[in-house]
Amino acid sequence: MTVGLSFSGTNAAAIANLPTSALGQPSESAHLMTEATPIPSEIPITDGVYLYGQSETPDQLGKEYLVFETRQGKVIGAFYQPQSEFNCFYGAMESEQMSLSVVDAFENKEYRYNIALQRNTTVADSHQPTLSKVELQGFQPLKVVSDRDAQILAVCRNNHQQQVWK
Repeated sequence: MTVGLSFSGTNAAAIANLPTSALGQPSESAHLMTEATPIPSEIPITDGVYLYGQSETPDQLGKEYLVFETRQGKVIGAFYQPQSEFNCFYGAMESEQMSLSVVDAFENKEYRYNIALQRNTTVADSHQPTLSKVELQGFQPLKVVSDRDAQILAVCRNNHQQQVWK
């Protein structure tokens, strides 16, 4: 999977190395085929807490992770690497991307960061419904939000909820 990202700001190179809950899995018993489809204009991810990573395995050194909470299309979260600092972000879920403002932990400056979204539709046979899930390009959903993930998210929520959930 490729990463669709864009940055602006003087420290964009540092943020380029930045690092979400499973969104549902189709039944393994059905005959399935997956195809990419355009994302509709409505909010693509339901309210909740999510963990995504560059690895399917949590806490892999050198891999980036993304933990965030969504509410009515607004998002607060953090990018982090295991055993390292983290950068909070906030923004919105749009039809084709997560549009974020990332707050540099050291300089307290904000930088624009976009993650492309892709909806994969799973088409089953004529007796099964069509299922879909939203993916963040370059990241894979992880199923368990750890205590550390929750603590990082709580810090970012406390620092930025006034900017997002007024």
